[in-house]
Amino acid sequence: MLISIVLDPKSFDRTLFAAPGYRDQAEILFRGLESNGLMLADSQSRLLDELDEQLSKLNTKDGQQLQIRFAELRKRPGHRLIVVDSSVCDTQHCASTHTVACTVRSKCSGDSVIVDEPTFNAFQARNIPCHTFTPLSRYISSKLELDRRRFMEQLPSIDQMAPGEFDALIVRSLRFTKTLRFYDKQIAKGDSLGRFRDGIERILDLWSGTAHYPRSTLKAELYTCVQKTHDPEPIVHQRVLDRITHPLAAKFTMPFTLYWKEDSARLSHDRHLQTDNVAIYFSKGFDFIEGGALQRCRIQLDNGAETHLTEYRNLKDFRPPARFSTSRIFQ
Repeated sequence: MLISIVLDPKSFDRTLFAAPGYRDQAEILFRGLESNGLMLADSQSRLLDELDEQLSKLNTKDGQQLQIRFAELRKRPGHRLIVVDSSVCDTQHCASTHTVACTVRSKCSGDSVIVDEPTFNAFQARNIPCHTFTPLSRYISSKLELDRRRFMEQLPSIDQMAPGEFDALIVRSLRFTKTLRFYDKQIAKGDSLGRFRDGIERILDLWSGTAHYPRSTLKAELYTCVQKTHDPEPIVHQRVLDRITHPLAAKFTMPFTLYWKEDSARLSHDRHLQTDNVAIYFSKGFDFIEGGALQRCRIQLDNGAETHLTEYRNLKDFRPPARFSTSRIFQ
């Protein structure tokens, strides 16, 4: 559901902005990143520093808004800007920033490198495969932008997706996160957890197999609410620990913490999966698998959910009797 791109700083050379519409292409690119895109950058920050320099050379009309958008991206590394792990992608020996950009895209499986038109045309003239390059001058009509808009606006229910598409969309959304948070309104009485666990396990399996970061840095969290704040059923809590968080923590060798919340204000109706980059709304919740098949469920990016999910995490913790631990960190 997220596209991932690498910017070749040369594509922001000020001489290119003389072409009609070029600045608009750059503006749409940055807006797309803010909506459902990721910018990948090297761990030495060569790409970011060079891009900052190129933007600083633009005149006020062309560059001011782009500089503001770029500055906002740099304020929140790990959100829309991903500084890749040096153990996965070491670019210190790359001779040019263009080589750095291509190396980051290749080693980190990014969708495309954004390049300038002369570079793209030179590749075509030399019969170099260009499917992983997108000229900034044609960005608005590119396949990359068409895919980005489809992921945001036109996804069918998951049971109507092409084979493998659901898994591919989840991988796109999870690869560059260190923390997964599952939010569910209420786990009923805890006596029918099979499908709920299957959905969470499917997501964890996709994440653990494709995560960019080392396994030792990954963790998962599950948030849910007690049925009745003043009439708790401790056995329900223990069932969730025994049937979901403990076995999944052991299977994936990562911390998986269970949080029980009190929700007298009823804030927790919506079901979400949250990463470091984005929140995804699941209309059916996480029991979206039955007999191995995907069930009718809509998923969509929810860029407005961050405040709501922060409020959910800040709800008062429910404290069951001491013998019923509410969390476990896998060691």
